[in-house]
Amino acid sequence: MATTSAPTPTPALVLPGFTLLAQGAEARVYIGRLGGLDALAKHRFVKGYRHKVLDDKLRAAHTVAEARSLARARALGVPVPGVLMVDTKEMVLYMELVHGITLKAYLQAMEGLEIKDDVGPHHLPPNAMAVLAAVGKDIALLHNGDVVHGDLTTSNFMLRPRSPSDAAVLASKPLDPSALVALNILHLEVVTIDFGLASVAQSDGLEDKAVDLYVLERAFISTHPFAEHAFAAVLGAYAEACANDDAVLGRLEDVRARGRKRDMFG
Repeated sequence: MATTSAPTPTPALVLPGFTLLAQGAEARVYIGRLGGLDALAKHRFVKGYRHKVLDDKLRAAHTVAEARSLARARALGVPVPGVLMVDTKEMVLYMELVHGITLKAYLQAMEGLEIKDDVGPHHLPPNAMAVLAAVGKDIALLHNGDVVHGDLTTSNFMLRPRSPSDAAVLASKPLDPSALVALNILHLEVVTIDFGLASVAQSDGLEDKAVDLYVLERAFISTHPFAEHAFAAVLGAYAEACANDDAVLGRLEDVRARGRKRDMFG
């Protein structure tokens, strides 16, 4: 989503006190406070090209589906933003605002480090590998419960600080790689966000789950120079926690092969 340069007044359909943070193709995202908590409001706006009755029905269904996916993920033990309120009249989902930095920002900060050991020049520090392992475990927990995220990228995982001192490290501009390296998984909680495209896996779920992993792998490759090493850490933890890892990872190989064929022949 593209961020805005200045706060925008709260529209009537969102609770007072919320200001526009970002806008995407399907929704506008606002931040404010609700029930004494920092909150995020996701409003699925009207699509003028659709018939009003159909548009209202689709937007309400997607709003409720996202709230249910978040609730299902939390029940599976995956840290996600808490749902605060669902407004099906205005098509607004209110949820907990997760403070911290994205996994993308964290890994990009690590790119400036020079790690010299037996593994190689692109080896990530152990604490970063533990963070990636937590990502893999959480994806496995989702898939064990037949929840498919649908948009796994390094921007859709937040690293939430567990203490004020940890928060100060994450709030520094620019991020200090040497300070980040000192934060282990006991200092950071991985939180999965943006379940707008989430669904329940169909049939045996192998294809849906494999595509979920493939989308994340492509995100790593397109964004991070040490993608192979980093994604291997994710897959290793996924395999340990996934109830059906052999079948899912076998299907992932098929999905990769189809992807390579598309890249070659269009």
